[in-house]
Amino acid sequence: MVGNVTWERYGELVASGGGWVETMRHCQFRLGDAAMEIELMRRHGGAQPSGQDDLFSVTVCFRTSAWASTL
Repeated sequence: MVGNVTWERYGELVASGGGWVETMRHCQFRLGDAAMEIELMRRHGGAQPSGQDDLFSVTVCFRTSAWASTL
């Protein structure tokens, strides 16, 4: 026994967990790709190096896209 489960069930749970982690990894990369499409990398010097750009932050982009996906 491992905790409250048999060794066999433990192995099944560990294998499933590995699959879930792999799925999350793919989701994170796809979210990152979508974020890059929405908000491209900015020039060297920070988020608003010239002080004139009125661009969204990454956080604002993700929150906006999360909100829009609920509509």
